[in-house]
Amino acid sequence: MSLLLLPYRLSDHLAADVRAGREVRLPMAPGVPALQVTRVRLAPVDGQSMAAALLPATTCVSRLGGASGTSLYYVDGRVLRIADENVTALAPCRS
Repeated sequence: MSLLLLPYRLSDHLAADVRAGREVRLPMAPGVPALQVTRVRLAPVDGQSMAAALLPATTCVSRLGGASGTSLYYVDGRVLRIADENVTALAPCRS
């Protein structure tokens, strides 16, 4: 029974790490991550004054992933969806 619940317990553990602001790496094989959440610092792309106004006040956010020119970030209990053309993610970020 515990093997059946392993994916749920693992997901709860990983989500708790992201909420606490820790980086997460879940390897599929040595050197090949299946899941990777990194801490980055967001900076507006030159000429994007609107992006600067919408960026979170904290300096470090967790990058959850992205696709089709949009990245997902977790900060202060919220998930932000930001177009990659508006911000640059600078890593590593140590808060």
